[in-house]
Amino acid sequence: MGSGLKTKNKISFHKRLFISLFLLFVFFLFCLFAFQYHREKIFKAEQLNGKLQIINTRIGDIISEQKPKFSETVCSEILSLVREKQESEFKLLRVTIIDLSGNVVFDTEKDSFFFQNHLNRQEVSAALKNGTAYTVRRHSETTLIDYFYSSQKINGYIIRSAIPYNLSIKELLGVDKVFIWFMLIVATIIVVFIYIFTYKTARNIGQELLLQENEKNRIKRQLTQNINHELKTPISSVRGYLETILCNPEISKEQMFDFVEKSYNQIDRLSQLLKDVATLTRIDEANTLIEKQSVDIREIIQEIINDTALLPDNRRMEVKTNINHPVIVRGNPTLLHSIFENLTDNAIAHSGGRNIFINIIDETEKDCLFSFSDDGTGVEAKHLPRIFERFYRIDKGRSRKLGGTGLGLSIVKNAVIFHGGLITARIAKNGGLEFIFNIMK
Repeated sequence: MGSGLKTKNKISFHKRLFISLFLLFVFFLFCLFAFQYHREKIFKAEQLNGKLQIINTRIGDIISEQKPKFSETVCSEILSLVREKQESEFKLLRVTIIDLSGNVVFDTEKDSFFFQNHLNRQEVSAALKNGTAYTVRRHSETTLIDYFYSSQKINGYIIRSAIPYNLSIKELLGVDKVFIWFMLIVATIIVVFIYIFTYKTARNIGQELLLQENEKNRIKRQLTQNINHELKTPISSVRGYLETILCNPEISKEQMFDFVEKSYNQIDRLSQLLKDVATLTRIDEANTLIEKQSVDIREIIQEIINDTALLPDNRRMEVKTNINHPVIVRGNPTLLHSIFENLTDNAIAHSGGRNIFINIIDETEKDCLFSFSDDGTGVEAKHLPRIFERFYRIDKGRSRKLGGTGLGLSIVKNAVIFHGGLITARIAKNGGLEFIFNIMK
C-alpha cells in the first residue's frame, strides 16, 4: 500500500521538466524586469533632473555675479520664476542657493539663518566636484520632507532645485504600466509555449525510454533463451554420462574414466559460460561500481604471451608485439585483461593460424589505438557485422566442440566501450582477422 501511494504521488517527468523550465524562465524574467526597471528609473530621473537644471540655469542668469547678498530685485525675480514653475509644472518647487563655502544665502522656504552648513549634503558636494548632480531621494533636515534634489554650480554658487518625493514623483519614476502589461502578455505566451514544448518533449522521451526498455527486455529474454539453449547440451551430456555409469556397474574403469573426463569438460564449459555471463552483467548493469586504476597494457600483453607459451603444441600460437614501453591507461585490470585474453582465445580456437600480432598503432594524450590480428584463414565478410553479438557463432558445431561460450567477443566489445573506446573487425592484409580498438587514458 505504501509503495502504491509513493507511485501515485510521484511527480511526472513532464511536470518536473515544466517546473524546471518555468522557474528558469521566471528567474530570467525577474532579472530582465529588474534591469529594465533600473534603466528606466535612471532615464526618468535624468529627464526630471534635466528639467530642474533648466530652472537652475535661469536662476544662475538672474543672480549673475551678485555677491555676497542678493538685492530685493534679484530675490523678487527668483521668487517670480519659482511661482511661475509652481503654477505650471512643479507645484511645490523649492530653490536653495548655496555659496562655495556651504552657507545657504537664499531659500524659498526658510530664511538663510535657519540652515546649517550644506557642504556635507550629497548633491552639494557632488556639484562642487562635477558641476552638476542630483539625488533621487533624501530627507531634508530643515523641512523634514523627502525631496528630489538637482544641483548645479553656476557663477560662484550652488543652485539647488528640489521637489517633494511624493506619490506623483514615485509614479513618475516608477516602471511604465504599459511595459508591465506587455511583459505579462509575453510571459503568458512563453509559459504556454513552455508547457506545450515540455509536454511534447516528455512524451517523445517517454516513448524513446519505452522503446529502449522494450529493447532491453528483448535482449534479456534473448540472452536468457540463448543461455538456456547453451546449458541444455552440456547438462544433457553430463546427465547421460553419469546415468550410463550408474546404470552399468560392470562398466570398465577406462570407459568410466573417459565418461568422467568428458563430464568434467562439460562442467568446465558450464563454469566458463556462467563466468562470461557474470562479466557481461557486471559491465551492463554495474559499470559505475567497477573501480578504475592505472594499468600498464604492456604487462597484460606479457601475461598473455607467457600463458600462450604454456599451451600444447596443437593450440600454441606465437604472440608478437611492437609494444616495448609502458602504456599506462586508467581502467579496470580485470576487464582490460579480458579484452586481450578473449581475443587471444578466439584466435587460438578459430583462426587456424600460427601467429598473433598485438600492436599499438597510435598513442596520444587522450587514448591509445591498438591492432589485434592473426595470420589465420579469417572469416567471410558477411559475418563481420554480427561478430560481436552474444552467442553468435560462425561455425556452431566447431565452436561448441572447442568449448567456446559464444560470449567472448561480446565481452571484448563491452569492455572496450566501458573504457571509452570503440572496436571494429575487418579482414587483415594477410588474410586473417584484425580488430582495431582504442582505450581512453
